[in-house]
Amino acid sequence: MLATAVNVLAAESVEHSMPMPPWGFALVAAVVFILLGLIVFSYRDVNNRHHDEVVPPLPELAAGSEAHKGH
Repeated sequence: MLATAVNVLAAESVEHSMPMPPWGFALVAAVVFILLGLIVFSYRDVNNRHHDEVVPPLPELAAGSEAHKGH
């Protein structure tokens, strides 16, 4: 039984090669980060285009209104 355990532990010490070099993982992460940043920036542009279409808040929903006095 001890010999079996030693054989199993020895077999698990085999090194596996990575699918790409370490700098490849960093490059993929950087590209994904840049793409997500561009997506966020595109929503900023939509907000700027529709900035003048914002409806002012109703007076009863304002922070200092009488409706919220007891809360």
